[in-house]
This record gives sequence, structure tokens and C-alpha cells, in this order.
Amino acid sequence: MSLNVEVDLGVSYVSTSGGRVPFIIRVKSGETARFRAPLSLAIAIDVSESMRGHKLEMAKEAAKRAINCLEEKDILSLYAFSGHVEPIAENVYVTSKEWFKYHIDMLKIHAFTNLFEALNRSWRAVLKSPQNYVRRVLLLTDGQPTVGERSVEAFSRESGEAFSNGVSIVCYGIGEDYNENILYTIARSSNGMFRHVDDPNQIVEHFVYDVSQMLSTVANNTILRIIPVQGVKIAIYGRNYNVVESIAEVPIGGVEANTAVEIYGELFTPPRIEGVYRLASIELIYDDVASNMQKIISNIAEIKATYTANSELLSKGVNKAVIDKVLALIKTEEISQAIARGDTKTLTVKLEEIGKTVVLDPAKTQILKDILDEYGKTRKLDTKEALYLTMTLQQGKTQILPRRNVKDSSI
Repeated sequence: MSLNVEVDLGVSYVSTSGGRVPFIIRVKSGETARFRAPLSLAIAIDVSESMRGHKLEMAKEAAKRAINCLEEKDILSLYAFSGHVEPIAENVYVTSKEWFKYHIDMLKIHAFTNLFEALNRSWRAVLKSPQNYVRRVLLLTDGQPTVGERSVEAFSRESGEAFSNGVSIVCYGIGEDYNENILYTIARSSNGMFRHVDDPNQIVEHFVYDVSQMLSTVANNTILRIIPVQGVKIAIYGRNYNVVESIAEVPIGGVEANTAVEIYGELFTPPRIEGVYRLASIELIYDDVASNMQKIISNIAEIKATYTANSELLSKGVNKAVIDKVLALIKTEEISQAIARGDTKTLTVKLEEIGKTVVLDPAKTQILKDILDEYGKTRKLDTKEALYLTMTLQQGKTQILPRRNVKDSSI
């Protein structure tokens, strides 16, 4: 299946003295997946003392329901982690779902939490699958790491290495006692997802949704390259990216069917005389799941703008929706940094600014409203919900069509 690219600009005209061009680049997949790549999935579940009772039971149920989505060609690794990591299954084809479910039901509570070892073991396990497999990890915890590596920087390096090997990680933080900075860092560094789950009853819904999305992957190891003309500089917001000889390389990872992934940024343009100029071209590189081949599509789109010294023209051709979204992504960077350093004042200001300047979808609007309402009542900010909102904005994914063919016979 081919991917397509669309570009929306915040301005149509640029001053002859130079300026900024906000942009949204949208990478879109087709409507349905003709072929479903096999999935190599690792599930790592926290079984430390704080998970005792309802949280662990719902985590078990979520894992079993996720397994219902899989087929015999898929490969599953299961880990229970406390002070050490217990491998329940490593790289086993899903030929007997009941075997996996039996061993999930047998999970027992133990002491301490070694989150880093769980991350390390789980992502390295999926690397052992054949090259054409989609490689993903589900990592669930409700507490702080108490043994092993505990620095955010170490988790960033480890999850970044995972992504460089084609592995993305979805992190679930259960309740109010886990370290949101670590889980957010793992998800962002691996181009995965961080989910704050305050109600354990929601774990099942999240697991089934995320696995069904993985199973609809149509392109893997996707990279967007923005190639500027001489003198033009690039900034990308809300995503990790590399600049190699002035070319911005933005790793996207997996793209699912019926999905658009938005990348937000700005071009900084040098002075030019009046006229229409090409500012950058766009190249897309990805592994096509259906053909099991890498595709490189050069010049799939271009970014152009008109230079003018006319002040009236400069005030026209402004796309406020694009500008507001780009500004919101700049603020998400400031939000994540404020949470990391415990800066409640800056965090509150940036959340309020997003609420005033950006039209969010209903779900994100409700999250933001709940955060600010709670702060108004208690003067306490829910940093977990704030980072969850930040992650959903930075991920930039929207469904083009409703999801189909979710294979979970128990729903």
C-alpha cells in the first residue's frame, strides 16, 4: 500500500526580508490493508506488591483479550516483572491461545520493581523475529522503579536504541504512583505511546485497541525527509528528529491503515527578492508491509511560498488553524520540560494557552478541561494527565475511517 503526503502552510506569503513558515505535513495511508503483516509482540506486566488485587486481575484480563486478537503466524513474548524479570514465554508462535492464558492466570505477586530490565528484555525479545514482522512492546506498571537503573536518561537511551531497531513501545501507567516522566520518555524515544490509566477497568480497552492498531500496520520504519533549499532552516516540534547536512529526518515508525500522521514544524527563510520560491522538497522512505520491500519516494511533495514586500498581501493567506496547531506543539515541548523540573507555574500557563488558542477534538478538550478544573478546585495539577495529553498531541495521529476487523471474539 502506498503512502501519500499532504502539506498545509500557515502562511502563503513571506516577507522579502525573510520570515517563518509554519507547516503541517500529513502522511496518509489508504483506506484498508490488503495484507496483514505478522506481529512480534512482547507484553511485560508489573507484578510488584502494589499491583495486588484488582489492578493485576485487570492486567491479566487485558493480556488475554489482546491474545484473542492474534493469529498463529504471530509471535508472542510474555514477561512478569518485579525485582527481577520472569520470562513466561519468549518468541512463541500463537498456536495455542489457551496455553498463554493459563500461564497469565498463574501470575503471582512479588516484591520490588525493575522496570529497566523489563524494558530491556522485552524489546530485545521481539528482535529475534523474522525481518518482515512488525515489532512492538506493551509495558504496564503502576509504580516507581525500585531496583535497577532509574534515571530518565538511561530509559531514553534504551528506548531510542529499541526504535533504531524498528521496535516501538506502548507504556501504560496505572493509578497515581508511577513515574510519568520515565514512561513518557520511553514512549517518545521509541515513537510509541504513553497512556495514563487512572481506572484499572480501562486497561482491557486500551490493550485491545492498541493491538488491533498494530495489526493494521501497512508501513513500517517510516522516515520523512525534509530537504530545504540553500539558506532555509527547519525546526520540528513534538518529535525527535535528526538534521544531517541541513536535511531534517523525522522518524515516524509504523503507519496503520486508515490513518494520517501529522508532523508539525516551521521553515525559517532567508531574504529574497519578490517571486515564488520552492523552500523545500519532501521524501518518504518506508517498508511496505504488503510487498515486504522498502520504498523511497523522492519529491513526493514540495513547500513553496511567495515572497513579497506588500504588507497587505502579507496579512492575507494566513491559515490560523495551522499556526495555532504549530504553536500548540511548541507549548507541548514546554509542558513536558516543565513537568520534568516540577515547574507548576509554567505548566499551568501553557495548558491554559493551549485551551485558549487551539480547537482540540472532544476527547482532548475533555482531558484539558478536567486538568484545569481540578487545578481550580485543589490547586494541584495532574501531571500524568498533562503528559498524556501532551503525548496524544505530539503523536499527531488521526483516523481517516472507522477501524474494522478487530479480532477479539470475547467482545
